[in-house]
Formats: sequence, C-alpha cells, structure tokens
Amino acid sequence: MYSFVSVIIPVFNDSERLKFCLNALERQTYPKDQYEVLVVDNGSTENVRSAINHFQHASTFYESR
Repeated sequence: MYSFVSVIIPVFNDSERLKFCLNALERQTYPKDQYEVLVVDNGSTENVRSAINHFQHASTFYESR
C-alpha cells in the first residue's frame, strides 16, 4: 500500500531545470494516482507555466514574494 505524496517544487526563473525535474518525476515508478506535483512560481519574470503545460501531474501556483 502506498501513501499519497505531494511533491512541492519552488521555482524562480529556471524553466530548463524545472523541465528536467518534471521529466524525472514522470519517469519514476511511484503509482501516478498516488502523487501530485505542485510547482510554486516565486515571482519569475520568465514564463514558467509554459514549462509545465506538458506534465499532467503538475499544478501551478504563484507566490509574488
């Protein structure tokens, strides 16, 4: 039996490493219905959301500070 897991990724202007991280999470073997990925954009000036669009388990939140 698996526990539900939340993975929280804070990001600031680093879309390339964010994509790398999200790709790694997509390839892991934990059951996909037992985890969520929460990406928190900490006021980036680049478009971080566009990096997340291809990942079905990722949700985006914005924090301006």
